[in-house]
Amino acid sequence: DITSGVDLVIGPNTLPVMGYGLIATAGAVDSHVHLITPRLVPVALSAGVTTMITAGFEEPPAAMTATLRAFEQLPVNIG
Repeated sequence: DITSGVDLVIGPNTLPVMGYGLIATAGAVDSHVHLITPRLVPVALSAGVTTMITAGFEEPPAAMTATLRAFEQLPVNIG
């Protein structure tokens, strides 16, 4: 599992998304994000960003742990 607690069930009621005339792309990766607040997630998602990479903190490792925990329930990848 990449994300625990997520089950993708495909069955007879699964409907395809018709993408004729559309361009489907994978989510973008932003490799320079300052994880100041989880409120930046809706803005990132609206721009197509699904993965955000941050630099280390000068604070103790506990600061990074607390920051990453704040983003756990949001629909983005944080690294």
